[in-house]
Amino acid sequence: MSMKRIHLFEFEDYPWFSGTIRELVTDYLHYIVTTFHMYRPVIPLLKKALKSQRFNTIIDIGSGGSGPIPDILTELHKENLGDVQIVLSDMYPHLDAFQKIQKQAPDQITYIPHSVDARSIPEKLVGFITFFNTFHHFKPADAVKILQNASRGGNGIGIFELAGRDPITLFYIFMSPVISCLITPFIKPRKWKRWIFTYLLPAVPFIIWWDGMVSSFRTYSTEELVKLMRETGNKDYVWKAGRIRGVLATKITYLIGYSKI
Repeated sequence: MSMKRIHLFEFEDYPWFSGTIRELVTDYLHYIVTTFHMYRPVIPLLKKALKSQRFNTIIDIGSGGSGPIPDILTELHKENLGDVQIVLSDMYPHLDAFQKIQKQAPDQITYIPHSVDARSIPEKLVGFITFFNTFHHFKPADAVKILQNASRGGNGIGIFELAGRDPITLFYIFMSPVISCLITPFIKPRKWKRWIFTYLLPAVPFIIWWDGMVSSFRTYSTEELVKLMRETGNKDYVWKAGRIRGVLATKITYLIGYSKI
């Protein structure tokens, strides 16, 4: 019998949480997912969804430190989808990270400098909406609203979650304070704040561990995503949910939806 979802609190959800620590944590997460290519297994799913409706814009919600976007863009180029435009956004935008990533592909990556709430995405943003390891932040009522809003606007939506309640994922998160201490010297740019809040005052390892554990218990299972999808009442969309094998023995839970028309 699978463990039920538990919606505990994450520090990064709150506006009072330190902007400095938030940015250092998202830098770490960006380094992990890009260095180990954690989201490459979703490329075939993403490719099919983008081609199904000829979406040429990806609107990434909760981009953090830009997450897997550079890696995703590289892989899309290999799949002859090099004309895709990507828009980064977040409730608490990490502008330094956004600007750094934009410089890698200025003709394809843009960002929204102000706060974007996933529950009320601006209508002018049209395309395929992605949530990379961020959908678990929302309680069921808000999650259904997000799915309904996306489908009503004709947008596609892709939810991809690395976090989960399986033993392998929980083990990696349990070990994350040690992993973060080992990896920090390789994260660029090398900031004095990163060293202080990792080694001297280890706030970053603690937040990575706490929010990581909570994320795992918050993450929707495939069955829970299907239930949310059914609650939208939208029968004009193609919905697909499941789990695929990731790297380092991990698994990625996903939900993809786009119009049948």
